[in-house]
This record gives sequence, C-alpha cells and structure tokens, in this order.
Amino acid sequence: MKILKVCFTAFATSAVLTGCGGGGGGSSAPEVVTPPVVTPPAAPTVDLSTDQTAVTSGDTFTLTWSSTDATACEASGSWTGSLGTSGSSAQQAYGLGERSYSITCSGDGGDSPSSQIVVRFDISPAQQASAVAVSAVFSVL
Repeated sequence: MKILKVCFTAFATSAVLTGCGGGGGGSSAPEVVTPPVVTPPAAPTVDLSTDQTAVTSGDTFTLTWSSTDATACEASGSWTGSLGTSGSSAQQAYGLGERSYSITCSGDGGDSPSSQIVVRFDISPAQQASAVAVSAVFSVL
C-alpha cells in the first residue's frame, strides 16, 4: 500500500494556515502563522504661513514653513527652488498686485502640497504721490 501525503497552505486576510495530512500516524492541527504587519510610510504634511498678507512695495515679509515625514521641500509660485523641511525666508515686495506662494514636500510616503499663501503688494501714499507727479510731468511734455 502506498502512503500519500497531502500538504496545503491557505491564505486568509490575517493568518496563513499550513498543514499536512495523510501518511498515516496521528493527526495534528494546522499550524497558524501570523504574517508580519507592514505599515506603509506616512505621507508628508507641510504647513506654510506668512506674517503679512498685505505689504507695501519695497517692504519685506516672512514666509515660514514646517513639515513632518518629509525629506525635501520645493518652493513654487512667486518663489522657486529647493528648501529645507522647515525654515523661514524673508521676501521683498515688488510692484503691485497679488503674488502666490506654496511648497510641496516629499518623503517616503509621497508628495504633499501646502495651502497656497496669497500676499497683496500695494504702494504707499508717498509712492502713489510720486507716481502721480511723474505721470503729470510726462503728460505735460
């Protein structure tokens, strides 16, 4: 008589069951092997803020950022370039209008953009008076 030995492995969501049967002799319960839990890397987070949202042309304002689970950050919008994962940067207002600033930080868990910061650039009353005076001179010529 031939002895037949049958082995099986069953995969479940949280356990792997393995066992062999046949071959004579006693029987044993299937062995339960719990697979290791693999935690995916956390996605980076980034926070960007400014000390002013309206600035007179020629004055400076500061952008400050911080991140978690990031290995690198990149500026975009009205500023560009590689940045550390946290820090601050003084920016000079120029011209008129609105400028937008944002950061995207990356890490093992992917990329995450910051919220966009919008800063309005205005001219002071003295700058406005000078512009009007210069405009008047040119209109006379």
